[in-house]
Amino acid sequence: MENYLYIPVNSLNFNNILSSESISPQIFYEKRGYGFKRFEKSNINSFTNSILVYNKIPITHDIKSDREEFIFYLAVPSNLIKKETQKHNLNNFEIFQLDYTLYINSVECFFITRTKNESLKLIASTNRSIEVKNVDNYEKNLKSLEEYKFEKDNFNYDLLEKISDFKNYNHDQIVFDRKVNKIKGFVYGYLSGHLNELPKEILKAKLFYQEFINTYSLLSNELSTTVNQKNNYYQKGKNKEIEGYYDKLQELIDNISLLLDIYDASSIENNVVEDFNFDIDTLKDFKKYNSKKLKKSLYQILLDLFKDSNLESLSIEELLNYLISQSKRFSQNTSIINYNSLEAKFNLVRGIIYQKFNEIELANSNCEKINELPFEYDVKKMTINLKSKELEQNELFLYNLILKEFLSLEELSTADEIGQRRLNILATIGKLSTESKVFEKDSEDIKYLRKLYDSLKTIGIGFKINDTESVALQSLACFLNRYSDFEKLTDYMMKNNVSKNSFVMGIWGAAYGFSNTSKLVLAPLFRNNDILIEAIQLSNNIATSQPIYENTLYKFVSELERNTIFNTYTIKSEISIVKEPLSDKLDKKDEFLEIIISNKKLRGNDEWIKIINDCFKLVDKEIRSGELFDSSNAKLDLFIEKLIVKAKETKGFGDAKINEAIDEYSKFLKIK
Repeated sequence: MENYLYIPVNSLNFNNILSSESISPQIFYEKRGYGFKRFEKSNINSFTNSILVYNKIPITHDIKSDREEFIFYLAVPSNLIKKETQKHNLNNFEIFQLDYTLYINSVECFFITRTKNESLKLIASTNRSIEVKNVDNYEKNLKSLEEYKFEKDNFNYDLLEKISDFKNYNHDQIVFDRKVNKIKGFVYGYLSGHLNELPKEILKAKLFYQEFINTYSLLSNELSTTVNQKNNYYQKGKNKEIEGYYDKLQELIDNISLLLDIYDASSIENNVVEDFNFDIDTLKDFKKYNSKKLKKSLYQILLDLFKDSNLESLSIEELLNYLISQSKRFSQNTSIINYNSLEAKFNLVRGIIYQKFNEIELANSNCEKINELPFEYDVKKMTINLKSKELEQNELFLYNLILKEFLSLEELSTADEIGQRRLNILATIGKLSTESKVFEKDSEDIKYLRKLYDSLKTIGIGFKINDTESVALQSLACFLNRYSDFEKLTDYMMKNNVSKNSFVMGIWGAAYGFSNTSKLVLAPLFRNNDILIEAIQLSNNIATSQPIYENTLYKFVSELERNTIFNTYTIKSEISIVKEPLSDKLDKKDEFLEIIISNKKLRGNDEWIKIINDCFKLVDKEIRSGELFDSSNAKLDLFIEKLIVKAKETKGFGDAKINEAIDEYSKFLKIK
C-alpha cells in the first residue's frame, strides 16, 4: 500500500487549510502576513513552533468545548516529509516533527473524519468563507473512519511529554511561504482569467441585460404607484412615463437578442414542437386557426399555456418578453396581490436568466487545452515570468515588470493595503519602465500613467482607460481602479471593452496572493481539471521541488477498499442537514425536504432549510383547505410570495439562495 501519514487537526482549521492549500506550525499564521491569522491547536497537535505527523491515525477523545469542533485528519504522501525531519518512535507510533509548511493538493492529499456526519459538517462549513477553494475536488476524496479500515490506534497523551517543541520558529520558511503564496496567486489568477475570457458579444449582452434590470426596476416602482390610483389626470401622466420604459426595455431586448443570436439556442417553439411531436403541417395549421373569442391563434394559446409552466424552456429573449407581457397584464388589473405576484415572477425570471448566462459562458469561455503553461520560472531564485505569445516583446517585458513589482510586495495581501500603496506601486512602475527604456520620458504611455496617477489621487479627474492600446497598461489601470471588489472589476472591464481577463486576473492574483484570492476569481480553473492538474504540478514543483503523481491516491484508496468490509451505518445527527435513511416511499413533504437537504448551495444553514420547508408546508396547507387552485403555476406563485417575505427577515438569505430554492421547488412540481 502507498505510504500515507496523518496530521490530526481541529475542525475549526478546515477553511484555513483550504484557503492556502497548506498547513504550517501555529506561529506561522501570526507571522506570515497573509491569509488566516489564527490556527486552533488540538490536544494531539498542541505545539506552537512545530507540527506532529503520525504514521497511523491516533484515536483521541472528543474536544470539550462550547463551540462546534472536533478532530479530523489530513492524509499526505510520505514523500512530502523532508528527509532531515526529526522523528520520534514512541510505543506503536512513528511521529514526525516538522518546523516547516506542508503544501497539499487535491490530486494526492485527502481528508478523513471520524464519521460521515462530521464529513457533512466539514463541507457545510466551507460555505461561510469566500477564501476557501477547490472544495469540490477535495470533497470527492473525503473519507471517514466509519466507512474505511484505516490503520489506527488509541493514543496515550503521556507520549507527548517525551516530545518538546522547538525553541524557535523557522523564519526562513515563512519568507519562502510568502513567495510561494504570491507566485501561486499569479499562476492561478492568470489561468482562471484565461479560461473565463468570453466573446465580446456575450460581454455586451450582459451589459445590456444589466441595463434592462435597472430599467425594469424603475418601471416596477412606477407600476407599484398605480395600485388603487384613482386620479385619472395623474394616471395619464404615469401611463406616458410607463410607455417610455416599455420602449426602452424593448430596445434593450432587441440588442440582447441580436448579440446572443448564435449563443442562446433555447427556444420555446423548439420545445413545444418537441413536446407535442408536431410535424410541419400540424404546426402551420395551429398557427393559421384563430380563436375569435380570445383573438389569438391556437398556436399562440398553446404557447401561453406552455410558457407559464415551462419558463426554463424559454430563451433569454423570450424570458425578457415574458416579463414585459406580465407587466402589461398587471396594468390591466392592478392590486397588491397581483403586484406581489409580478415581483415574484421577476425574481424567478432573474434566477433562470442568471443560470442561462452561466451556461452560455461555460459553453463559450476560453476552455481550449493549454499545451504548455505560458510561464518560465526559477525554483532556486523563486522568480516567475509570463511568456505569452499574445503580446509583442516590448509589451511582454512591460507586463513582467508590473508583475515583478506586485510579487516583490510579499506581505501585501488585503484590499486596504493595496488601497494605501497603489499610488506608490504606480510611481515605482513608472520609474522602472523609464529606467529600463520601455518608455521614453515623454512618451504617450508615460503620459497615460501620469493621468492614471492623477485620477487615483484626486477624485473627479477624468481618465479614459482606452487612451492606450497597451494591454499591460490597460490591465494595470483596471486593477488599480477596481482592486477591492471582483464583481465591480469585471463590470468595469466589460464597460470599457477590456476582454483580456488573463492579464488583469494575473495582476489580481499576484497582488493578493493565492491565500487571499476569492474562490469566485479562481472558479474557472477549478472547473477545468486538465489545466488545474498542470497548475498543481507547477505550483507543487515551486513549493516542494517534487512532481505530482496522479495515481498515488488512486492506488492507496483501491487497496484500502479491498481491505475494508463495507457496512451500512445509520447516523444520529445533531444537526438537521443529515437524515436517517428513508423508506422507498416518501411523503411529499419529506421528499421535498430531502431535495433541499441534498442541495449543496442550501444545506449549509439549518435556518434556510427550515424557512424553505415552512413555505412548502404553508402552500400545501392552503391547497388542502381549498384556498388555492391546485395548479403548478398557482403553487409556485404562492411559494415565491411567502419565501420572499420570510427571506427578507433572515440574515444571509439573499437573491441567490431564493432563486435556488425557487428552482428546486419548480423542479419538484414537475417531478410530482
